[in-house]
Amino acid sequence: YGLCWELVHLYRSLLAGGSKQVQDEWRELCGSRLVECLKGLGNKKVHEALETEEWVEDGKIASIVSNVVSALMILGGETEPIREGARVSVEGESELGTVIEVVSRSEHVFCQALDLVRIPEAEKKKQESEEGGRILRVNVLLDSDTTVCLKHKDIARLRTTSSSNLPFQSISQPEEIVHLLGKFITVEAESSMAHRLRRMCLNALRNFLQRSTMCRIFANAGFANKLAQFSLGLSPSVAKMPLSVEN
Repeated sequence: YGLCWELVHLYRSLLAGGSKQVQDEWRELCGSRLVECLKGLGNKKVHEALETEEWVEDGKIASIVSNVVSALMILGGETEPIREGARVSVEGESELGTVIEVVSRSEHVFCQALDLVRIPEAEKKKQESEEGGRILRVNVLLDSDTTVCLKHKDIARLRTTSSSNLPFQSISQPEEIVHLLGKFITVEAESSMAHRLRRMCLNALRNFLQRSTMCRIFANAGFANKLAQFSLGLSPSVAKMPLSVEN
């Protein structure tokens, strides 16, 4: 899973381009491939297949959906988890760092079993109540070569920085991408994958809609009204009321 995220970061770096011709060529190549993968969001056959959980039985549809998920991850559709190798900010620290160790509950239990030390039941319950979530400890190497160890509730001070390294200004055909994202959030397919894709589209749109030109494209295409209907539970008649770009 960590390797997948490293590939996402590599693709984003290629999308950013640069001053050299070869960097520009990579940007164009990766940008066109990204849009090509996202076209699955506007495919009516995909919409129909995602109405049930049986879409996985169709190899062609499954391949298209896989490409769409990959493209949406690159666009920020998923939040990067706390994982070894992730770049993070730590609340209270002025610099960024890299996660160098994550100890999960399952690893903790396994290590205790290897130690062959019998922990009293009362002590075990006390540990579990203090530990809380799935991740028990995270070690972060800050850019100044200082190591910070976070445990239990302090882990909430960590934030991955993956969404900040997406080069939105360098992405080609942003208007078409916004149209494809908006198109899919209006699809009423109800499979678990359809819900996941809709959530990923909304996460990606949140970044694009920080630019006023993208807001106008999104609103003028009628997607804003549909989004309001979904978000606020409005009746179809109320949802047809026009929304301004500012709203």
